Amino acid sequence: MSHLIRLVTALAVFLAAAQVQAESRKAPAYDARRDRLEGISKVELAGLAPQLDQGPVALVEFANMDADQLPAINVAMRVGVSADQLTKLIADPGNYPKFMPTVDSVEVLARSDNAIVYEWSFDLAVLHLRGRNTMTIYKTAPGKDSASRITIDSDEGDMGRGRFSIRVYPQSPKSSLLLVSMRLDLREANYVAHHDRQ
Repeated sequence: MSHLIRLVTALAVFLAAAQVQAESRKAPAYDARRDRLEGISKVELAGLAPQLDQGPVALVEFANMDADQLPAINVAMRVGVSADQLTKLIADPGNYPKFMPTVDSVEVLARSDNAIVYEWSFDLAVLHLRGRNTMTIYKTAPGKDSASRITIDSDEGDMGRGRFSIRVYPQSPKSSLLLVSMRLDLREANYVAHHDRQ
């Protein structure tokens, strides 16, 4: 899981920084926290089955190249634990530092029946990054192949504003399929991430 987080973070930083460089300072017409995340469809997943057998698959979705909508990054991977176990792991950010070496700390600020507000911090080489997220956990719909669904809104911090959509599909009693879709806007991020704006 830590390898996936590092891969997703590196892809997000690279693509968002490239987008920032290409844009002017005008206010964006699109909002990374509100724009719909399409994700990878079941038909696309079926076509990607051979690649998924080899490991994680990452795709970049350019929904509207004629406007300043930021690209979405979609990651799919098979995980060797049940969907329930994986969902519980993802839905407990307070425990992230136990299995993610780069995460220094997570402090849960507020918790309700289906939402968690938390602050995180972690080190990347010489950088110390922090931020605040709101996680929403949706009830699983009835049906043996229905997915658990979690969204994470990046409210503020050094990685900018954006949204993550996470789905966990059961594959067998001991395996699941993890789908992560995200869009991040680094225009309000740490100065190191958007130094080219100056």
